[in-house]
Amino acid sequence: MKKGMKKWMAYLLVTSMGLASFAPRTLARSEEVSGSAIEEEEKATATATPAPTATAEASQTPVATATPETWTVKVKKASHPKKLSQGAGFTVKGTLKASKKMKTVVATIKNDEGETLYKKKLKVNKKKASLKKVDSSMKFSELEPGKYTYTVTATNKAKDKKTVISDDFKVKKCKWQSPVRGGNWGDGWHCHCAVHRGKHYGWDALGGGRDIYSVSDGTVVYAKYHAASSLSSFGKLIVIYHGKGIYSYYAHCSKIKVDVGDKVSGGDKIGVTGSTGYAFGAHLHFELRKGPDFDLEYNSVSLLDKYTYKQFNPGKKIKKA
Repeated sequence: MKKGMKKWMAYLLVTSMGLASFAPRTLARSEEVSGSAIEEEEKATATATPAPTATAEASQTPVATATPETWTVKVKKASHPKKLSQGAGFTVKGTLKASKKMKTVVATIKNDEGETLYKKKLKVNKKKASLKKVDSSMKFSELEPGKYTYTVTATNKAKDKKTVISDDFKVKKCKWQSPVRGGNWGDGWHCHCAVHRGKHYGWDALGGGRDIYSVSDGTVVYAKYHAASSLSSFGKLIVIYHGKGIYSYYAHCSKIKVDVGDKVSGGDKIGVTGSTGYAFGAHLHFELRKGPDFDLEYNSVSLLDKYTYKQFNPGKKIKKA
């Protein structure tokens, strides 16, 4: 009995000591696990929470918004001057189309110093405007050699202005000028009309009372009525010799303003268009011919002889105004 009690007491003692040795380790392990969980939670919180500074900066940055343009003007099929020959002129073309009604359209030509030489103001009150209406006022053919600027500006009722055309261009001095100013040309070189039957040896500029200009420097060698048969008469005719065998002819004049022997410069007025001689309506018949050098003792008949002098297309030397 005593031996059994001793064994039982020894067993309890060993058991109690074992439990005591395991208790602190369990607690420490529990503390380690708890601490690790807290650290993980803090890391997760730090990652999920944005920095206050970044948030403040983002909230202070304004959002850019595009402001749509309220009025637009487009140019369709416009003509643009670049290099012009003196006296040759230029035809203004084009159409303006606006998103709202235009009140006025202003076209100007200014010289290199900014001085306005020609200006035309159109009252529109529409969304569409034709630039042809300013053509007659833009006198390109009268510009002297130099640099210029051609501008077209549109204005609406709110007084908003838009410069839709701004072209810098040059006018160069040309040896060969146009014999008339402006358009309104008729039959050309070798036209196929019923009258000329494909053998027209010059250009026709339509209309009476138009000033005629010498196409280049030269000497007047013929200035009187052409006394040929009625079917070939040039009427009042002016012939100018330009050197190197080249002559210019100005036929059917109503007035002759020069005399034989006069020295003329390109662009000088020499006569007025008319319908004298064999002509269907008032016009200038202009020719260029090449032949022998001029002699003071020339024969006026041979000078006008089509078979002695070769006629050539004026378009090879002269641009129509």
